[in-house]
Parts: sequence; C-alpha cells; structure tokens
Amino acid sequence: NVVLPFQYQIPGSNGREVDVLQPFAPLPSVAAAMGHVGLNFDPDGIVRRVELQGHRKAFPFAHLMEATRKVGLGKSEQPAGLASLPSGETLLPLLPRTSYRTIPAVSIIRGQVAADFIKGKFVLVGATAQGMADIFPVPASAGSSMSGVEIQGNLLNGLLANRFVSVADEAIIIAVALVAIFGLMTAFWRFSPRANLLLSLALIAICLAGSVLLVVLLRVWVPPGPTLLAILLLYPLWGWRRLAALDSFIGNEARRLGDRDQAFGEQSPAFGLDAVARMRLQGVIGELADRESFIASVIGAAPDAIFVTDGDGRIVLANASAHTLFGEGVTGKMLGELMKTDAGAMPEHGAEWTSPAGKVLLTSRSILEGNQRAFAGTIFSLSEITTIRDAERERKETLEFLSHDMRSPQAAIVSLVDGTRHSASVDHTLLARIRSYALQTLQLTDDFVQLARLETAPVRWDIHDLSDLMEEAIDANYALAKSKSVPISFHRKAEALVVSADGATLVRALSNLIGNAVKYGSEGSAVSCTAHSTRGHVCCEIADRGPGLPQLRLKDPFGRFGHRDESQQGGAGLGLAFVKRAVEINLGEISWTSSPHEGTCFTLCFTAVTAP
Repeated sequence: NVVLPFQYQIPGSNGREVDVLQPFAPLPSVAAAMGHVGLNFDPDGIVRRVELQGHRKAFPFAHLMEATRKVGLGKSEQPAGLASLPSGETLLPLLPRTSYRTIPAVSIIRGQVAADFIKGKFVLVGATAQGMADIFPVPASAGSSMSGVEIQGNLLNGLLANRFVSVADEAIIIAVALVAIFGLMTAFWRFSPRANLLLSLALIAICLAGSVLLVVLLRVWVPPGPTLLAILLLYPLWGWRRLAALDSFIGNEARRLGDRDQAFGEQSPAFGLDAVARMRLQGVIGELADRESFIASVIGAAPDAIFVTDGDGRIVLANASAHTLFGEGVTGKMLGELMKTDAGAMPEHGAEWTSPAGKVLLTSRSILEGNQRAFAGTIFSLSEITTIRDAERERKETLEFLSHDMRSPQAAIVSLVDGTRHSASVDHTLLARIRSYALQTLQLTDDFVQLARLETAPVRWDIHDLSDLMEEAIDANYALAKSKSVPISFHRKAEALVVSADGATLVRALSNLIGNAVKYGSEGSAVSCTAHSTRGHVCCEIADRGPGLPQLRLKDPFGRFGHRDESQQGGAGLGLAFVKRAVEINLGEISWTSSPHEGTCFTLCFTAVTAP
C-alpha cells in the first residue's frame, strides 16, 4: 500500500518533451503505484492549482495524490462530480495551516506510536528537514506559506471529500465582463447619473455575490476581477466622456446664445451625450433662450430708453427707444459721453437730464451682480417726465393765480363794500349779500390753495402735545364762536398727549373741524372738544349739536366738491378734504359719526410718542 513519487522535467533532454526521473530500483517495481508531485504556480507566484492528470501524450501520469486515492480506496475510477479544468488543472482545496495531525517519521520507525493510531489512515511522508526547499507560498487564507507534504495532504483530502472547485473557462469570464459592460453602457445612455451610480454599485455587489454563490452551489469559480475591473474603469471613462461632451455642448450653446444673429430655435449638436443629459440640457438651454428672448422683447417694447452696460461702463445692449433718443450705433459707447455729463461720468440714480430736443428725462439704474456678488454691470433707464414737469409748472402757475389774481379782486370787493356800508343811499341788504359772497369766494380760494400746498409742501415733523394743538385751534375760532354765541368746551388732561406731527398742518385741520361745528351748528348750541390716550394712541374728538352731515355726504364727507344737499347750508368740501389729507400725511386715522338729531362727531387718532 505504498505509493511513491517521481520527478519530471519539461522539456526533457536531447529533444524529448518530458524526462521522467523515477526512484531507484527496485522501489518502482514493488510500489503499489507512482505519481508526480508537481505544483503549478500562478503568475503572482502563489500555489493555487494542481494538475491531477497529465494531458500530454508524452506525460500521461496521474498526480501522486490521485494515485494514492485510487490505491487507498481500491477503485480505479474518479468519484462522480469531480471537477477539473480541460487542461487537467484544478484548484487546491487548502485548509488553514496545521489543520492535519503530524508526527515524526522516526517515531513510527522506533515503534513509539501505537499501531491503532495509524491503522486505516492515509499516511503521507514528506521532507521536513531545513534546506530541502519544501516550503511554498499559498493564499493568505491558508497561512501564506505551507510545506509541500501539507499541500499534498490538502489535495488528498479534497479528492476523498470531492471538495474541488473548477475555474470557469476564459470565454465565460470574458462573456460575463462583456455583458456587464454592455448593460452599463446601455444604462449610461438612458438613465440619470444617480441611477447609473446605483446600478454600478448593484452590479459590483451582484458580481461578488454571484461568484460566492457559484462556488457554494455549483462548485464553479468565476473570477469577479475582470468584471469588477471593467465596471471600475468604465464608470470614470464614461464620466469623462460625458463631461467632455457636456463641455462641448454648453460651449456651443453659449456661443449660439451670444450670437444674436442666430435664431433661438436652432439647436446645437449633442453628440456623445446620453439621452437624459441631452434632454435636460436642451430643456435648460431652451428655457434660457426663451427667457432671454422674453427679456429682450420686454426691453425692446419698453417705452423708456434702456441701456445695459458692462463692468467698464460701455453699452452692450440698448432698446429701440434708446436708439430713437441717441440714434443708431450706441452699442460700445459710454453712456456718460452720449449724455454729455461732466467728464463723461455715469449718470446718478434719480438725476434729471434734458435732451437736446428739450425732453426732460429721469435717470434710474440697477446694479447687475455676477458670480460671488461681484459687479457685472448696470441697467440704466431714461424715463421721460416732460409731461409731469409741465403739469407741475402749470399747477404752480395755477396756485399763483388763485393766491394772487383771484384773491385780490375778492379782497377789493370786501373793501369797497365796507367803505360804502354807512352811506344812506346804499342798499345795505345788497351790500351784505355781496360781502357774504365775496367772503365765501375768498374762503373757497383759501381752502383750495391750502389743500394744493398740502400736496406739495414737505412735512415738517416735530414733537407736539395734542392738547396744545387743540387749544390753538380753539383760539383760532374764538371770534366766530363768540359772534354765534356757541361755547366751545375743552377739558385738558393732566398728562401730556405727545405726538410726532406737522404742527401747523394739524392745527389748521382741527381748526377746520371746530369752525365747521360752530358754523353749521344752531345758535346757542355747544361744541365739545376732548383729548385722551388709549392703547398706544392719542385721540381727540370734536362734537357738535348741529343738524348733522347732509345725507348725500354721509358715505364720504371728505370728497372734494362732493355731493351736497342744496337745501342745506354747506360748503364745497375743501375744508374736510384738507382735514383728511392732513391726518393721512401725519400718519393718523379719522372716523366720524353723524345724526340729524345728535349732530356730528369727528375722531382723530395718532401714534403716541414717549415724552422727552
């Protein structure tokens, strides 16, 4: 039951393919069998495979462990399902180093080991002395290095247990890698980058898991390295190709958008871009083109002259109104030079400029910001305000006319009437009526002038006590109240009712309300004035016991020249219109109640200010 090894040399000497070196006689003749002990080294120098059966005609010998298995089991055939490569190579089923029991051979020779210990066992005798070069590199999972006899033991154990794993044919390995490449290329062309990344990671996981499952279930080893390498190389290569195509496409689109002579509807070629990127980029570029076209249309249709300047102040875009104002060929010129400003400086925001044709234009500008909020240019617009300035001039002339030319004759009428009032030959009733109408006309003129001035005069803010303003307004109506025997009551509060307001304007508004209460109230009736604070506001009320507002003016008592009942005494509404506008410019609110039997009450409220 002894199987002996032999050595061989490929190529042999004297032109022979193989030289077989057998043990010295008579050992070959008395041994049960013989076999080679050759091991195959992979390109990285690691022992992973062994040739069980010689595949050359000149070398038809079995491996030592294959011969040992046959002798030990008494069978000549291989066990069913034994996997091996067409070349005769098969993977070594290596267990970790020192997985098998070892004893010194000399202990058996000396009878130091019981016979039952080795009875029924396969005993391998190997060279273990130092210097015999019987140590071979093996995979790290088996211990990185292993003696030759232990490698042979692993091989024999694999033969007995049929634990061999065959390596798939190279054609199959290449086909798996090509299928993965084709699948990824198809996905790269049709799916989004995020989906492709997930798909690549999934293929890597499937490749690794598939290799393990094939080994466990079918005992076939399909190396995942080629497929993994193909995936890992393909992904960055496709990313580079995609970025190159993207850069080319965006560059073409940028040049196309910059060329205003090219139609916006034309599309640049998108060779090399996947369907998702091409669709998204064309959508984005199309939207940009639409927005640019829309903005250009808006600017072109604007009635104002609009200029867009770059960071150096040169005009890069101008609409039709700008060309009408300055003529063709304004692009590339400095706006300050066209407007002939001092030293050609850019016009300030809000500045007025008069064109050579006499048009008055108002300048406005907005800063354009680029990347990282850097200055990129300016948008200027020149809005014609000639009509507005003419209207202001006419309004000023109207005010001057009303305040001088219309007031003067009315004042003269009053003077003449006053001079002839004591003459016996004069109709005093007629004179009184003339004087009344003249005074009424003078009052209307004065109300109109004050209201017009209120719209244009700046607000003079100051801190006032609302009670002081109320008393000043009461004093202004003292003579009128006394002539009509109408008492005006006012109970001043001890605390200060401080407001921020234009004092003169607010006093005139209060005076108008008090004067109306006295004027339209019945003789002998009283006018009540109060002032108080409530919830952060200070308010004042002016109430009378008169006939109330005319029915047609209850909805809007502050309308200028509003509806009024001719059967009742009343004015043109300019006094109340002044009151409402005065309250508004002082940031206050006004409300009212009116009843034919209870009179009218006006309430004015303003934001309270903490007293200094």
